[in-house]
Amino acid sequence: MTQPVAAAPLVRPRWLPRLPAIGILAWISLAVVAALLLMAILAPLMAPHDPEAIDLSATLAGSSAAHPLGTDQAGRDISSRLIWGTRTSLIGPMAVVAVSTVLGLAVGMLAGWLGGWFDGVTSRLLDLMFAFPGILLAILAASMFGVGLKAPIIALSIAYLPWIARSVRGATLLEKERPYMAALRVQGSGSLAICARHLIPNIAPVLIAQAAINFGYVLVDLAAISFLGLGVQPPQADWGLMISDGQNTIATGAAQQALAASAMFMIAVISINVLADHLSDRVSGDGR
Repeated sequence: MTQPVAAAPLVRPRWLPRLPAIGILAWISLAVVAALLLMAILAPLMAPHDPEAIDLSATLAGSSAAHPLGTDQAGRDISSRLIWGTRTSLIGPMAVVAVSTVLGLAVGMLAGWLGGWFDGVTSRLLDLMFAFPGILLAILAASMFGVGLKAPIIALSIAYLPWIARSVRGATLLEKERPYMAALRVQGSGSLAICARHLIPNIAPVLIAQAAINFGYVLVDLAAISFLGLGVQPPQADWGLMISDGQNTIATGAAQQALAASAMFMIAVISINVLADHLSDRVSGDGR
């Protein structure tokens, strides 16, 4: 009687890159975020119609071949406005996260590295900044300096700075006590060289995880600003503005604009939060 032959193990081709084991949900979320970014970049090519073109003969039209998601109260194509709205809805949060991350990295790293009275004063100032909600500062800035995204972006960048600074400070304090830091000082390395070559790369995972978490919150904050009429102004396409415009037509049975924009927000925020949660788990050592 012949013995059964064991199946040969599958061998990964050498040319195929090894993908990190981040889980199916994280991969799906990453694909969704990549698709949204691609949509924002290729909006002029992907949008079937001019997002600002008004057609009063086709107001509140239902789904059709020409308008897959229907039209709004001005006859504008909802799908085109969703695609173009990806730009304003994502660029603003990106700007806030970029500015707050750079400033928060500098403040948190200096506080943790220098320590002493500077760390004490900086920590108390950060505690004070935590007391002011970001969206409240953004509304105040828009009321004082005029509607649009510039003032809210600056206000939210300041509001989210302490979240980055606090995380970076804690990571810096931990890294300072590691043996390799003492070895670098014995070798004669200066503080600037140590921070640039060793400290920042080692605390980068914490920084990236906190920035990803902030992105979802900023996305909602800026949408609320546009919903209140203080952010993006009509006729420019924006998801928050579309929800605001669409709420008036829900009672008439034409809820497609508000529902479509809300769905885009839900998809974007959930995808970003899943990625942020995964990054946080991997930083803390609990990632799978």
